[in-house]
Amino acid sequence: MAQAAATATRFAGAGLSAVYSSDLQRAYRSAELIAQAAQIAEITASPALREAHFGKWEGQTTEEIHKAYPKEAAMWMADSVHYRAEGGESLQEVWERSVAYFSQILPLHRGQRIAVVSHGGPIKAIICHALDAPLSAFRHIRLD
Repeated sequence: MAQAAATATRFAGAGLSAVYSSDLQRAYRSAELIAQAAQIAEITASPALREAHFGKWEGQTTEEIHKAYPKEAAMWMADSVHYRAEGGESLQEVWERSVAYFSQILPLHRGQRIAVVSHGGPIKAIICHALDAPLSAFRHIRLD
């Protein structure tokens, strides 16, 4: 929350015209702080900005996944773009939904500044798209 509050302060005078957010609580709460600081009355929330769904791996650390599912984890490491855990989604699928959503909202705000609050997976996917980088570069992007 301290990071979100500090980020919101930076947006206070940025001249934002809109705030978009994942509909998941942590991102949405950050978006609320940003919208408040920027004097934006409405936040557009979308499941398209949600973090990747890891299916049966959901809620586990990478270490836990490697211990509990060593063969599947090896397949994931070999092809993290296309592989997905049972019931989850692949990085390719995260990229497709994230890029599709951005393609819808960007034309609505030509020449304007907007804030989009999301999670590491969709953010990295959009960075790859914006840089015309392969999705395999995903693992090399660091978000602090």
